[in-house]
Amino acid sequence: MATGHLGPRFWIVQAVLVFYVLFNMNDGELRIYIFIAILFGFWVYWLTFRPVFLQLLEGIITVVDGIYRFIRKVFYLFLWLPVVWLYQGIVHLLNFILTVLHWIVVQLSKILFFFLRPIYELVQGPKIVNKVKTSSKRIYRWFSPKGDDEDER
Repeated sequence: MATGHLGPRFWIVQAVLVFYVLFNMNDGELRIYIFIAILFGFWVYWLTFRPVFLQLLEGIITVVDGIYRFIRKVFYLFLWLPVVWLYQGIVHLLNFILTVLHWIVVQLSKILFFFLRPIYELVQGPKIVNKVKTSSKRIYRWFSPKGDDEDER
């Protein structure tokens, strides 16, 4: 990880903090020795503490990243996966139940049709079915939209 480059946000925050402290301590008076002290402090930091600070910062970033990854993995393993498994289990169970119910309905309809077939033939069921089909077609055509050339007939 490249920590040698500090962005402009860091320096803006540092400047705001310095001027806030100066305003509270000196009632907002700025003198040349304050700027010299800031530059000297920065120069001493750069020569002495910078390598240690960067190593410390890199270590802190590594630890925080490790904690983040651990929390994310715990969330995934103990919260997300069980919910997904539960959802998939419920979907599979419902699919199984619906398949069994469909099979039962199909088998019952076959048995029912087998026993009711003679009665169907006796009351002339095919004629009734044909009448219902033709009536429903007529009703459908009556409600269906017509073209311009059909209206003129």
